[in-house]
This record gives sequence, structure tokens and C-alpha cells, in this order.
Amino acid sequence: MLICVLVASVKAQCSRPELLGNVELSSEDLSKSDFPEGSTVSFQCSLGYVTESGNRRITCTNGVWSELRLKCMKKPCGSPGEVLNGMFDFSDGTDYGAIVRISCNKGYTLVGKDSILCTENGWDERLPTCDVVKCEDPPQIKDGKIVWRPDKEFPHYNDVIQYQCNSGYIFKGPSEIVCGADGEYNSPPPQCVVPPCKTPADSKGAVLTSADSGKSDFPDGSSVTFECALGYENKGGSGKISCSSGTWSRPTLNCEKISCGSPGDILNGMFDLSKGTDYGAIVRIFCNKGYTLVGKDSILCTENGWNERLPTCDAVKCEDPPQIKDGRIVWRPDREFPHYNDVIQYQCNSGYILSGPSEIVCGADGEYNSPPPRCEAPRTTTTTVTTTTKGHEEYKTTNSNKTPVIVTVVLVLVFALVIGVIFYRYRKNKGEHHTKEEDQKPAEGLL
Repeated sequence: MLICVLVASVKAQCSRPELLGNVELSSEDLSKSDFPEGSTVSFQCSLGYVTESGNRRITCTNGVWSELRLKCMKKPCGSPGEVLNGMFDFSDGTDYGAIVRISCNKGYTLVGKDSILCTENGWDERLPTCDVVKCEDPPQIKDGKIVWRPDKEFPHYNDVIQYQCNSGYIFKGPSEIVCGADGEYNSPPPQCVVPPCKTPADSKGAVLTSADSGKSDFPDGSSVTFECALGYENKGGSGKISCSSGTWSRPTLNCEKISCGSPGDILNGMFDLSKGTDYGAIVRIFCNKGYTLVGKDSILCTENGWNERLPTCDAVKCEDPPQIKDGRIVWRPDREFPHYNDVIQYQCNSGYILSGPSEIVCGADGEYNSPPPRCEAPRTTTTTVTTTTKGHEEYKTTNSNKTPVIVTVVLVLVFALVIGVIFYRYRKNKGEHHTKEEDQKPAEGLL
């Protein structure tokens, strides 16, 4: 009986509760080693954590602890405040254990630690400050002065220092310098110098020599030399000029364009000389109607004269004229192929008549102005004789004489008819006259 009681007592004992997550046994239960049936223990949030919700206590029942419902969360440190001209990096948050980093804006320097830590008691450090970057006192310049600077002991970041040159001098370099984010000015102070000359412009037909053409700086007192450009020739004078107080002297060099002269003559063509015949001029060549240009249609006047030989204007040619049936060519030019405006004449053989023009002309496009004529046999007429036999019509066709014969016959018939009419009137008039004479004779006898 005693043994059973001891066994039951041992089974009712709970083991030491396991610590999970961000909770721990309270200080009064932390030192306990026995946890009999029905005993309770309490928990608390670990360092840096605070209670969010749930019961802090659990109970041992039948050797098993009840479920712990206590929930703990990290203790928040809240906003660390503000840093003028700076910024925070909150990528770790603002709860217990988080590190917030501080950086300053461009042109400002961090004074203090660059990070703070969220502890169980809040932020572990005071916030640093961001002080503006300062530059040294701006330097003075020769033949000039500072006309504006900020009203403070030393210029700060982005402060501008402005300079001005004395009369008769100009700046070499920018007229102002700026205090940079690194505590240095963005450039050295300017220099005040006697004004240089600009690159001299090419004058008519003159260019700088190769020794001077590559220069970009022309200080006071410097000199350069011009020479005649390609395609121009020296007609006298000097090409040397000098820089004085920013102004160049005038060159006396006289350069004139090279002339190529007349390009020559072109048979059956013409020139367009509107651009002249001097260096650089382009002369265009055109052929007359009926002629084709062989060669380039333009020439250029270069430093060595005309750049091309003149083209030629060749006559347009037509194909060999076609022969015709029952006829022949009676005239054609004495050359292999007819040229523009050449005439080809045709004639029909005896007994045939031309249909179409008797000649064709070679055109400006290399084609004849019309097809060749045709030679045709004289036309015939058809006479239809109709007879009726037993209710049917029969047709007989006979060929009459040729057209000229018909015309002749018609003329003879008309002539005969006219003669007959004249003869009839003559006989009639003569008969009437005879009757009157006979009637008068008895009358005369009676008298």
C-alpha cells in the first residue's frame, strides 16, 4: 500500500518548465526545483520585451503544465528625434535591439556617433549634429578684387565668391568660385589679363597657314600669317597680322580665284556658264534636240584647270529603215543608220498604189515619225445582177474595168450628151427660120 502511494506521488510531479521564445520564469519561481501536483509558476517577458497579452501563470496537473498564454513583444524606443541637415536609416526599425544610423546631407559634417541602439531603457546615445562644411578665406587676385562674399567669418558650403577685374583687363577663368562639399573651392580663383584676340576669320580667298591654323589661344602681342587658299593665287600684299588689345590688324594680302578660261566648243551642244569659269565653278553641258550626250554632263574648275574632258553630242540614230512589200526605198542618207531628221523615201512598184505617206523621218527619240507606207493593188468594184427564176434570186458578179477606165467612159458619155443637146437645139432653131421665110414669099407675090 505504501509503495502505490509513492508511485502515484512521483507521477504527479511536473518537470521544470521549458523556456521558449522571449519569456522567462519570474524571479520567485526561478530558484524552485520541485513542482508537485497542483503547483503554479509565473512567467515574465525577457529583457527588452513587454507584455502584449495573455495570462502569466501555468499549473501542473497530472504531471503536465497547462498552456502558457503570455505573449511578449519587443519594447519600442519610439522616434529618436530630428537631426537638422541629416537623415536616419530605419531599416532595422525602432524596437529593442534595433540600430538606427545617422548620415548628414551633402555639405554637412557629422559631429558625434553615427548610430544609436534601442535598449531596454530607450536609445543608448544622444543624437549627433550635422555642421555645415566651411572653406578657407577666399584668395585675392592681381589686377582685380572680390566684389561679393557672404557676411560670415568663413564661407560655408555652396557660398559664392564673386570677382571683378580692373579696367582694361578681362577674366581668364570663371568670374566666381563656390565653396564645395569637401571644404575646397570648385576651381582656382580667376586671373585678370589683357584681353586676347579671337581666332582670326578667313578673309576672301585667304586662310591661316598650317603652323597657325591649329592654335586656339592668341594672347596680346601674338601674330599669325595668312596665305592664299587652294584655288586662289597671290596678287600681292602681306598676310601677317598682329593682336593688340583684343583686336587684329588688317591683312593686305590680295588673293584672287584662279580662272580656268573657256572650256572650249561642243558641236551640236551648248554650255550653262551661269556659275562662271573661275575656281569652283561648275559648267553644265546640254546637247541640242536630236543629239545624245556621251560623257559627263558637267565639268568643274579646279586649281589645275577643268577636271574633265568635254563630252560629245552624237546624233540620235534610228534603226535601219524597213523594206516594204511591192515597193522599195528610192532615197536614204549615205550612212550605216539614219540620223535625226534624215528622210527615207519609198516608191511602189508599177501597178501598185501607196497607202500612207511616201516618206518617214528619223525622230529625236530614235524612232521614225510613222510606220512605213504600204503598196496596195488598185481597188475593184462589184456589180450585182439579180434575176428571178422560179421564185429564187440568182446573183451574178462581174468585174468592171479598172477605176481610171470607168472615169474615162463616164466623161465620154457626158461629153456626147452635151454635143447631142447642142445639135438638137441647132436643128430646131434652123427649122423655125425656114418656115418664116416661106410664109413671107406669097405675101410678096401679092404685092
